Amino acid sequence: MAVGWRVYRVGTDWPARIRLYATLAQQAADLLRAPGTDPAGDHGLLLEYTTKDGALGALLSPVVDGASFEDPVSSDVPVTIQNRDLEAGTVRLSLVYVRTE
Repeated sequence: MAVGWRVYRVGTDWPARIRLYATLAQQAADLLRAPGTDPAGDHGLLLEYTTKDGALGALLSPVVDGASFEDPVSSDVPVTIQNRDLEAGTVRLSLVYVRTE
């Protein structure tokens, strides 16, 4: 994606829970956090959004700014996507964003 970015829109093709993080370590530490539970400590969660039938995408307001805090920095963004549909399937994520760095 980019080292720094600003997300304006998020969407999926199936109902899903999407989470973007600042580092891979923070993503791994937050892997088992249940939906509806706030993250604790230095969690690195930059964006969490849940889509559902009839609302598979949304414009974000306010927009979400994020950046890599890996050492060294990376344009790869750690993302966790959980299918929230009753039917198993691969979820495709789409983000409308601009690069800020």
